[in-house]
Amino acid sequence: MSVIYLRVTIDGSRTEVSTHRYCNPMEWNSKAGKFTGRTEEAKALNAYLDTLKFRVNDIYRLMIADGIDITCENFRKKFLGLDQEKPRMLIEIFEYHNKQIFELVGRGYSEGTYKRFKVCIKSLEEFLEWKFKEKDISIKRLNFEFINDYEFYLKTVRNCAHNTVMGYIKKIKKIVRQCVAKDWLAKDPFVAYKMSFNETQEPF
Repeated sequence: MSVIYLRVTIDGSRTEVSTHRYCNPMEWNSKAGKFTGRTEEAKALNAYLDTLKFRVNDIYRLMIADGIDITCENFRKKFLGLDQEKPRMLIEIFEYHNKQIFELVGRGYSEGTYKRFKVCIKSLEEFLEWKFKEKDISIKRLNFEFINDYEFYLKTVRNCAHNTVMGYIKKIKKIVRQCVAKDWLAKDPFVAYKMSFNETQEPF
């Protein structure tokens, strides 16, 4: 029995990846790239190989869409999942931001501002536990629904006033805008979200 390899050729260069499947060389059709047997095992093997071909085409299409150079090395990394970066997490980014604010207290930021950001991140942590049963979340999962659900949580579970809620969301919006500016997010989830503050009158 011999191992079946997937071979991809790009501009004269080629790369091979094991399919972790085996076959008898005498029953292999090299021209068709398929197993010649008629058993259920043969049919299952050929179906799996067809799936791999579809996957190769999908990876090729995604590499073009993402502007990635079409090379054997880049394809191999995509196929094996070696190009995946560590996800950037919302709370982790927020905590780093708060650390910077703390170090700037008295030099552009007040202690009150720092404390308000700490309260905001605390509410966000509690929301993630309430909504997702998680302690942190990838920024890639932020969307319009996430913001709406966070607003709902603040107004119902935490019983916050409208302007207080908008203050929390404004702080998260700042963090998200920084992520967009750093190209960590392709789209700003706040684009369709409209913030509004109720007018308040100070007692005479």
